[in-house]
Amino acid sequence: MRRNSAKIMTNGVAARWLGANFWSRTGGPLMWRSYDPAVVREELRVLRAHGLTMTRSFFYWPDFMPEPDMVDENMTARFADFLDQHAEQDMSTVPTFIVGHMSGQNWDPPWRDGRDLYSDVWMVARQAWFAGEMVRRFGSHPAVAGWLVSNEMPLYGGGQAAPGTVAAPWSWAPTRSSAWPR
Repeated sequence: MRRNSAKIMTNGVAARWLGANFWSRTGGPLMWRSYDPAVVREELRVLRAHGLTMTRSFFYWPDFMPEPDMVDENMTARFADFLDQHAEQDMSTVPTFIVGHMSGQNWDPPWRDGRDLYSDVWMVARQAWFAGEMVRRFGSHPAVAGWLVSNEMPLYGGGQAAPGTVAAPWSWAPTRSSAWPR
């Protein structure tokens, strides 16, 4: 594959990205429930001391969106602190919107109630709304390097379409991202 540039550019400057998925030792995938700023600060400091420049972070969907039309303000305040701590360490992060599958199991918000994540229009709209809310809140933060639509979506929501049909997953991602502020 030919690339126009072997460098990732951030504000016109070549960026060196070396990172890891980040879950704090204080809670793993459920870290936002027991978020400890002092522990996270030390964990990020250790990562930075070892040369890492970024993390991949995760909005644990059941916690960040406990109701179909609600974002949990406590969780977003914790995430804002997390971003500020990245900036303090001269690090960035790539937040992941929908974390429905992680570490070998599915993590469903209770309000999903079995709805199809790809073809149920209401469910796709809820996902797009959530992603848009997170971009509106955090998109201008200097620690946000980019966005990741989901984690392990084929394991969580499936990804197989019936033969001869248009695969719903192919239209799912662009539909979700169309709600993001520009």
